[in-house]
Amino acid sequence: LALIRDLRPAWLASTSARDPSDPWESGGPVVLVNGVPPRPLHTLQFLPLEGVEEIRFLTAQDSALRFRIRSPAGAIYIQTRSPGGTGF
Repeated sequence: LALIRDLRPAWLASTSARDPSDPWESGGPVVLVNGVPPRPLHTLQFLPLEGVEEIRFLTAQDSALRFRIRSPAGAIYIQTRSPGGTGF
């Protein structure tokens, strides 16, 4: 979470005044780790960086098409090195 805040703060920006850590509101992106169903943004703080292979931002349209997730603020997709593992 700190890495994204430092390097890609626009991923966390929202035009909504709602809580960005709550994906079920329309205030922030959801998190997908290895394609596992979405989690709230704050769960990223428990994911160790050592196992992260790729971090990618998906727009609302991309997340709906690829993962059938309705998130107006998009999704943050994380791929870890351990196949099938969620990392936390």
